[in-house]
Amino acid sequence: SFGAATPCPPLTGDVRADVVVLGGGYTGMWTAWFLKERDPSVDVVLLEQETCGSGPSGRNGGFCYGFWEDLPNLVRRFGDAEGVRTAEVAQRSVDEIEAWCASSDVDAWFTRGGHLTIATSSAQDGAWRELVDEAERLGVAEGRFEVLGSEQVRQRCDSPAFRAGLFQPPNAPT
Repeated sequence: SFGAATPCPPLTGDVRADVVVLGGGYTGMWTAWFLKERDPSVDVVLLEQETCGSGPSGRNGGFCYGFWEDLPNLVRRFGDAEGVRTAEVAQRSVDEIEAWCASSDVDAWFTRGGHLTIATSSAQDGAWRELVDEAERLGVAEGRFEVLGSEQVRQRCDSPAFRAGLFQPPNAPT
């Protein structure tokens, strides 16, 4: 444990920088880190209204996965090629986080356990059908999604409330 963070004093007055990053969540801290790593002479200022990592990034429950769940929305918004590319880039970010933790000797308890979406009511049964259909149409479903029946879900996480699910394996194609 690193203990409590000591907040920096609030910004007062004008500050000059080559790059100003707004927000000290994962994306902001990641951006500032890599800008400095790429060019240590670049002057980076990271502005956060609270404590870095205290917002949604600090409350995410430890989940780290790409945008494959959003594929139908990505395709509707950006088209087939750009929708798939966005999901692929997001997945690459997960791979890069894992590699960075290993190369930087950071024990973040990074574990590839896969991602399980479950239905707990009949209204939720098959809620993932649009996602799977879209991924199949685009040729990116192979090895990425496994539709599970209730017994298969219970083998992974045993609850009588779990009806069926969609599993994304930990080492899905990148």
